[in-house]
Amino acid sequence: MNVDLYLRDKNATEKSAIMIRLSIGGYKYYRISTGVSVHPEYWNKRSKRVRNNASIPQSEKINRYLENLERKALDIGHKMKDTNSLLSSDHFRKILLQDEFFQLKINPKNFWSAFDLFLQEKAELGGKVDLMKDYNNTLRKHLLIFEKWAQVQINFLTFKQNTGYYEKLVEYLTFVAMNNIRPKNLTLDEYVDQQMIEIQKPENARKNPNRQGLKANSIGKVVKNLKAYLNYCMEREYMPVYSLKHFKVSFEEVDNAYVTQAEIDRIKELPYEPFSKKDIVRDLFLFCCCTGFRYGDLVSLIPVNFSNGMVNKLTGKTGKRVVVPLNPMAKAIAEKFEYHFQNRLTYEQEFNQLIKEICREADMNEIFRKVYTINGVRKEEVFQKWEVISSHTCRRSFCTNLFKRGMNLEDIALFSGHSAIRILKLYIKLTPEEKVLNFLDYFK
Repeated sequence: MNVDLYLRDKNATEKSAIMIRLSIGGYKYYRISTGVSVHPEYWNKRSKRVRNNASIPQSEKINRYLENLERKALDIGHKMKDTNSLLSSDHFRKILLQDEFFQLKINPKNFWSAFDLFLQEKAELGGKVDLMKDYNNTLRKHLLIFEKWAQVQINFLTFKQNTGYYEKLVEYLTFVAMNNIRPKNLTLDEYVDQQMIEIQKPENARKNPNRQGLKANSIGKVVKNLKAYLNYCMEREYMPVYSLKHFKVSFEEVDNAYVTQAEIDRIKELPYEPFSKKDIVRDLFLFCCCTGFRYGDLVSLIPVNFSNGMVNKLTGKTGKRVVVPLNPMAKAIAEKFEYHFQNRLTYEQEFNQLIKEICREADMNEIFRKVYTINGVRKEEVFQKWEVISSHTCRRSFCTNLFKRGMNLEDIALFSGHSAIRILKLYIKLTPEEKVLNFLDYFK
């Protein structure tokens, strides 16, 4: 029997959760977050403890807490072994963290320390990729840049109605924000400083018609995620309760591409060297088109998620469990990967880049028009279809192709994991020509 403490991500550039793992006889193990996060620089891998450092004034208290957890985990493990019984992971977590966690836990002092707790709790649902993209990357970066642009230090009351800062945030997102990805070689602080330099250039001034700004749906997503975080803080009494009715979470319906069954078959036949990057990306894309999985859930699949010809997964974004039967194409791909999809690719950005190249090689060259709102103005862009394909195209393709085969929306939602039919309807993407043919079918 063994207890181990380690960082969830030892290479993290920011704080990473301290995990505890209990192994029993080599056949069963439990792995949960201790509820504490620390920067890898302050973690001692040999002693499995937080280093004593002025940057972590509670280091002694945290280390006592970790020591208590180690001792308690061993006691629980011996009791299970003596009684020849096993606890569920949830039951183990509740027993282990009962008392100790709440003795250590202190209400966060400010907006950003609470934000770290929020991310940590969401990470325990398993949705690491989606979490990092939506909250730790997108929301955090825009709020940090907004602080500098608006010359305000964000606190729990900043976005309260009548302060004017919610409206100021929407102005920043609409006319100023830049929708680009932080380079791997830049820290978040360096990236924020770089963005401020770009924002202040004359060509990016608000009066310039070619200025930056996010699309309407991107703005809606940032506002929605900020609202979710503030509600989290109010529920846990980290901040005073106030109305968020002035948070206008609005989305516009935009034509997005889906991949037809004929295109899926063309992509499948592309001759790539087995297990080359393009071969892996092609297979991951096709597997998602057959199962409707998000990229973040896909790359965490392991053999335990597969049984009886089905894939079973607790989704990271919503925490909802979905069970999807494997069709022959999905089954062949799962067998090829030996039912282990974890760590096949590191970055979704790399996936999106390569799948565009793959779809171009599959002759997906038809004209695709995209109409959207940016800077408060409706715009239209013309693309070749391969240019608008990304990881999320898979879910649209999965839902749309099932719908075209005659499956009703309620059944599709069971497999896609959508909790609301109105949201699922946004994923059904028929071309204008297909809608015309459906209309004509009514008269046959």
